Amino acid sequence: MTNIYPCLANYFRGLGMQVRTKYVKYKLNRDSQPYLETVWKTLDESLEDYWDNSNTLLVVANNVSSFGKATGHVENTLQIYLIDPVSDFEWTVRFDLPNKSDKFDKKLRSTISSAYNYNSSASHSPSYYKTGWSEFTFKSFFNSNSYHPLEGVYEGDNYKIGVKRGENGKFYLVYLSGATNANDWSAGDVKAILEPTATPTAFKAKWYGKWKQKMNFTVIFKEGLMTTFDEDKNQEAYIKLYPAQASQSASESDEWSGTGFALKNGYVVTNYHVIDGAKSITIQGVKGDFNISYNASVVGSDKNNDLALLKISDSSFKGFGTIPYSIASTISEVGEDIFVLGYPLTSTMGDEIKLTTGVISSKTGFQGDVALYQISAPIQPGNSGGPLFDKKGNVIGVVSAKHAGAENVGYAIKSMYLRNLIESCASSSIIPTTNSVSTLPLTGKVKAEKSFVFFIHCSSTSNSNAVSYASPNIETNSTSPNSTRIIKSPSYKSKGDGNLSINSITLTPTSTILDCSSTNPLYQGWMNISRDAYLQVNGIKYKLTNVEGIAYAPSVTSFAYPNQTLNFKLYFPAIPSTATILDFIESPNSGWKILGLSLK
Repeated sequence: MTNIYPCLANYFRGLGMQVRTKYVKYKLNRDSQPYLETVWKTLDESLEDYWDNSNTLLVVANNVSSFGKATGHVENTLQIYLIDPVSDFEWTVRFDLPNKSDKFDKKLRSTISSAYNYNSSASHSPSYYKTGWSEFTFKSFFNSNSYHPLEGVYEGDNYKIGVKRGENGKFYLVYLSGATNANDWSAGDVKAILEPTATPTAFKAKWYGKWKQKMNFTVIFKEGLMTTFDEDKNQEAYIKLYPAQASQSASESDEWSGTGFALKNGYVVTNYHVIDGAKSITIQGVKGDFNISYNASVVGSDKNNDLALLKISDSSFKGFGTIPYSIASTISEVGEDIFVLGYPLTSTMGDEIKLTTGVISSKTGFQGDVALYQISAPIQPGNSGGPLFDKKGNVIGVVSAKHAGAENVGYAIKSMYLRNLIESCASSSIIPTTNSVSTLPLTGKVKAEKSFVFFIHCSSTSNSNAVSYASPNIETNSTSPNSTRIIKSPSYKSKGDGNLSINSITLTPTSTILDCSSTNPLYQGWMNISRDAYLQVNGIKYKLTNVEGIAYAPSVTSFAYPNQTLNFKLYFPAIPSTATILDFIESPNSGWKILGLSLK
């Protein structure tokens, strides 16, 4: 039976555990009394010393031989002790040994685990903290409450984590998604508890590892980046996804600024995070004149894609004139030359508009976000909301953020998402469609287009002449911009062959939310969603912007047992209020498609 024990160690290593083994064997002496013989030992110190210093699971396997009382023959029983000294628990499994290796493997799997999940009859869950927070509740909190600058939603290579300060002053890192062992982690589980140090942005952390074992970490925050260091000094970076940095400034400062650019009829585009929290908004630089400020109001916004549509509400405003660029309706290619105009760091760099140039580095943004371009043009705080131009001078995106952990890596929201917002809360007639600068050199393009790129000043104090939110005018949809409509159990015309159900559709001025469920017909089932999933309304596609309760492909969300039903939400941009039906399509080849969903 000696060969069993290397197989046993390898089995636990296959589960992702760092396993060291001790194999001991009980025999019977001539007086039929058991005695202990150490057959194989890989530990360099005593078990007690190892327990005191271990952060991993310790597995000790004993082969107990005894005489059967009735038959007189020797029976072999395997006892496995799993000891986690850090979480302070022990787990014992005992079963009779079959006489063949394939039977042993089958018995081991059925007793200890199935599909990398512990068997419920022989499992132990270490103690840990659980909260009711999810990504959705985190974002809802940040949208309606003041918050600490370090709080937010962060994402690294392995996990998406929410950072929340407790009433006791400690910070809690809450797991949201990303774990490969999904049955061991669920949204709301505390991933770490941060203890403050003499440095306000550096913390000592009690960290819960992959198997929820307790570990000692160091966590450091800097410029939108959270970096963790484990006991071996290995580090992992988490970039802050929400709320945006400029939005934080709004909670800490009375005034802040960003960039915007012109559409027709007095409409202006910027980022949602630029105007978030503002009680007054003014625009400077119309026709290149910075001596005049115009009051503006918010007509519509898309929080998920960080876009906002403003309208100048001053009676003294006489129009922008002929806009020299168009808004692209197609996707640009990697390697294409681009340039950015904006007003970054005006306190130190001055009020003059700034030009930066580069190329499209990728057609997806951070963590593969399909709504974003990655660009090499240097951008800084204050560039947010500015236009991203292609080499012909067409607007192909809206500058949104820079990567805090890399040089000359920025992100811009693709213009197709801007067009979706415009068509949802205003009218496509305000989209400029004529380009008059395509043949000019770069200097000529900049000279012509800079008069349509504006400095946006925001304040958390009210301006008696400003209005925070405007009602739509004749060009907007008939539905109130603040109304929300829920269609429960919507009917549909046809459905694919997938096990997807849409329980309700929520229509808001800023988003379309599908409340879905899926039932697992298999013993070991899973589900995920393509980032390219979309809604189709009147021939226009509205791409998926966010999810809750389901993993993006190729990651998976696993079912715990057969016929289990899991609920999840899919978020899309707002669709026109006049729409009566919509189609949901994950991809042309997916069984997850439901056509002709009724909105009545």
